[in-house]
Amino acid sequence: MDVDEATTADGMVDRPRRSKRSRRPVVVTSLAVVAALGLLLTFVPGWAFSTYHKHAAGELVERTQHRLPDVLAVTARARADLTPLGAPVRSWSEVSCSLDPGYSDGDGERDVVMFYYQVCTPAVFEIYALPADYDSLEQTAALLHGRLDSGEHDCDEPILDVVDEGQVDADDRIELDWVQPATYPSAAGDTGCSLPDPGADDVARVTKTTDRPLSADSYVVLSVFGGSDQVSVGCRRNVRWLGSCTAPPKGAPYR
Repeated sequence: MDVDEATTADGMVDRPRRSKRSRRPVVVTSLAVVAALGLLLTFVPGWAFSTYHKHAAGELVERTQHRLPDVLAVTARARADLTPLGAPVRSWSEVSCSLDPGYSDGDGERDVVMFYYQVCTPAVFEIYALPADYDSLEQTAALLHGRLDSGEHDCDEPILDVVDEGQVDADDRIELDWVQPATYPSAAGDTGCSLPDPGADDVARVTKTTDRPLSADSYVVLSVFGGSDQVSVGCRRNVRWLGSCTAPPKGAPYR
């Protein structure tokens, strides 16, 4: 028998005692549960969190796209200040997304990347071709009754005081730039300045409105950006749950 009873000298009966053999199934079961939990913590969170982060990023892109009509309305008002330029040769709207690192909050080593944010912004771009008679920066600024900043000018320069900044909210911004692509080296030693591209990396949900050839020497670029929003998308680590990020999550920013 696995359970024994014994009578003591005073007539009392000892409590039954379980043998070591009867405890073995309990120990084996406990070890199996611990092993299963270890496998769960090792493999499932990587897949589960990746799925969660991709879903959250997808919702962020959707929310950002829903704010594009407001940015388009701001663009239409700004366009009224650019009538001397005629119609744009290229125009499009997009959801622009990028990755920003999230650093340690100071508990332990500082400035350590612990995760990444995906940041998305609704944006509208319009590119205007300049006639040959107004292809210089100074001529273009005079045509639009704008102002140039002081200092040495390059092949990509802002023209100030043309578009009414009061038309946008605090989280939005408007930029107006004169661009002369690839005509002479810039001050930084680059081969030239390039125009924005609707097919650039980290861009989702591009909607082209006008797409004509770019045959002029100089252009004016109107860029209107709405307020940004962000979600955490995690990162890649050497150890699943511990340590700092070794790289952004694969495939991020998600579209």
